[in-house]
Amino acid sequence: MTPTTTDVSNLKRKKKIVEGLSSGKITPIPSCLRQALYETIHSSQVPAKVIAQRLGISYSRLLNGLNPNADFKFSAKHLLPLMKISDNYVALRYLSEQTGHVIYQLPDAKKLDRAQMLGITLAGHGLIGKMLASVDSYFCESGAVREEAARKMFLELSVLVEALSVLKASLKFVGWEEKKERGGKHV
Repeated sequence: MTPTTTDVSNLKRKKKIVEGLSSGKITPIPSCLRQALYETIHSSQVPAKVIAQRLGISYSRLLNGLNPNADFKFSAKHLLPLMKISDNYVALRYLSEQTGHVIYQLPDAKKLDRAQMLGITLAGHGLIGKMLASVDSYFCESGAVREEAARKMFLELSVLVEALSVLKASLKFVGWEEKKERGGKHV
C-alpha cells in the first residue's frame, strides 16, 4: 500500500516531536499572531506564491497581510486553509497558548512503530530528567518561579504532553474502539 500525503505528513510531525525532545531544541512560540503567520508562510515547503494562488488571493495581498504597516489585515477566513496548505500550525499553537490551551495533532495510532514509541518514551524521560535537574535554578531567592523559567517550563511541558499523547494513542490496537462500543473486553 502506497502511503498518502497525510501519512507522510503525520510521520514527519511525529519525527519532529521526537527530534525536538531528543535535542532539547523546542521551537519558541511567536510573540504575536502576525509573526506566527509570517513563520507559517516563510518556513513552508510550499512557496508563498503557490500559497497565495491556493488561497485565491494575490501574492502581494498575502505579503501585505503580514506587514504591520499595511492597511490590509490577514483575513481569518484564510487562516485554516493557510495552515493546511503550508502544513504548519504555529498560528494555531500561538492562539492556543494565548488562551491557556495546549494543542496537538491527533496521531494516527496505526502508523507509530516500535522504534518511534521507544524514541518518544526515551525522549520524554530525558526532558523530565532535564527539568528535574534544573528545577532549583527556576526559583528566585524569594521562592517564586523566575519568569523566563516559567516560560521555558510551560513550553517544555506542552511538548511533553503532546509527545505522551502520541505515545498513548499508539497503544490502542486495531479494533479496540469497536470492542469498547460493543461492550467487548480489552486485552
